[in-house]
Amino acid sequence: MSIPAPHAARSRKRARIIRFPLARQWPLVSKLARQMAAQMPARAEKTLRSETQRRIDALHRQGLSDQAVEREVRALESAVRSELWRLVLLPDLPDSAA
Repeated sequence: MSIPAPHAARSRKRARIIRFPLARQWPLVSKLARQMAAQMPARAEKTLRSETQRRIDALHRQGLSDQAVEREVRALESAVRSELWRLVLLPDLPDSAA
């Protein structure tokens, strides 16, 4: 009786790792949140929708599944909205107060 090697199981699905998750790209998240904070609410939502649509298109071009794209975009939107609330609710503290 022989035990099959781990790489011999071809029927298993392999995990798909996203190397640079959108929600962890701090410059992108911060930039979007700052842009939205400076705009009227309707315009800010339009800005977020257009940016997420651009990201959806790019992720599909990279060959990610619909589920993976949806997860990434939801995480990005959540990170941007979280940063937006932080910008609105917590004023910048002067360096001497920190």
